Amino acid sequence: MGKRVCIVSVSLFLLSAIAHVAIYSHSGILFFAPNSEVSACDIVINEIMFDPLSGQKEWFEIYNRTGSAVSLNGWSFHDRPTASGRMKTCHLSCTIQPESFLCIAADSSLLELFSFYSSDQYVILNQASFSFNNDSDAVVLCDASGKTIDSVAYSANWHNPGLRDVSGRSLERIDPDGASNSSNNWSTCSDPAGGTPGRANSLFRTVQQTEKTVTVSPNPFSPDGDGFEDVCTIKFKLPYVSALITARIFDVKGRLVRTIANVRYSSGNGEISWDGMDDQNRRARIGVYILFLEASDAQSRQYTTSKNAIVVAGKL
Repeated sequence: MGKRVCIVSVSLFLLSAIAHVAIYSHSGILFFAPNSEVSACDIVINEIMFDPLSGQKEWFEIYNRTGSAVSLNGWSFHDRPTASGRMKTCHLSCTIQPESFLCIAADSSLLELFSFYSSDQYVILNQASFSFNNDSDAVVLCDASGKTIDSVAYSANWHNPGLRDVSGRSLERIDPDGASNSSNNWSTCSDPAGGTPGRANSLFRTVQQTEKTVTVSPNPFSPDGDGFEDVCTIKFKLPYVSALITARIFDVKGRLVRTIANVRYSSGNGEISWDGMDDQNRRARIGVYILFLEASDAQSRQYTTSKNAIVVAGKL
């Protein structure tokens, strides 16, 4: 039985490579899809981790913008050539599913930090390094004929300038349909994990938000520990791709009760919560409180604020 499995695996590989058929599985079922001509930017570079934490290795993510699976057998990627023409080239042998993400990692250290729904979402190349420079470099994705499908000449300056330390944070593409080499289409991942390989980017946005909205729910809420409406969620939508958020709770006399976010980096669409406790970890008294939210966009140097009333209820 083992030999038959081996023969089938080899046959599938040859079919994919020679007949240009994309092969992928879903729920244990194999699907075969003939590869159509892949045009430039049908598959785009969507996220780049070029400055990982100590003990971790580089990775980047690509996104298939088409409605068909694409065989990447014979495809390759490389960094920016040096003055002498030398560059680090790595080869691929896999399939990317329709309208899906695929993370390409130098080694399996990626799996120590991030979880994936299935093995179709990542490829481990067992490389010591991709040789991506931390200040600036390029990632160039080529098909089997050598044609460039997408390329990104990134710079560390594309990171959000409001962040002092961006080590261990990826650069995310904001709009997959936007320009690959526009600094306005890239910024620092806002996910606490530092990256979003295999899924939609934390900064993903196709339409720019033009208005500010802040909502609180439930409101009133009753943080009495009975398991029902003990925490209120504050959701915000800002006219920024990302922002530095400060959120504080005041009582009706203007006294600070709780700082629930202090210059926290976030995407323009995000949420924070208040458990009804003050900064001394004491339960807030029943009454009306004021949420004062401040958001600043370091890239556009814009600043906005919002005030919302929050009611803490309880049993009498």
